Parts: sequence; C-alpha cells; structure tokens
Amino acid sequence: MVLLVYMTDFAAVTDKHGVTLHAFADDTQTYLHCHPDVSCSVVRLERYIVDVDHWMSANRLKQD
Repeated sequence: MVLLVYMTDFAAVTDKHGVTLHAFADDTQTYLHCHPDVSCSVVRLERYIVDVDHWMSANRLKQD
C-alpha cells in the first residue's frame, strides 16, 4: 500500500513534465519523445530529473 502512495506522487511528477511512465511489478520506466529539435526536449528532461531528485529526497528514497 505504501508503494502505491509513492507511485501516485511519482506519476504526478511525470505528468507535470509530459514524460511517459510505464510501471511494472518490479520496474519503472520513464521516457520522453523527442522531435527533430532536441534542445527543447533536453531542457524538459533536465527539469524532470531535478523534480525526480526532489521527490526521491522527500520520500526518503535517497540520501543527500
């Protein structure tokens, strides 16, 4: 049950950045479709990674 709470919050982070989320029993994958001009996608991905880092810290899934 706790895992579902974590993943619900994580799904909100991915939705915020337009990143696609695939969650399986023991694996979670995220990806971003890129257009020919990848610079916009790179910026979106960098912002997404920063938010994932904050989410992991807030949920005690990593040490600072």
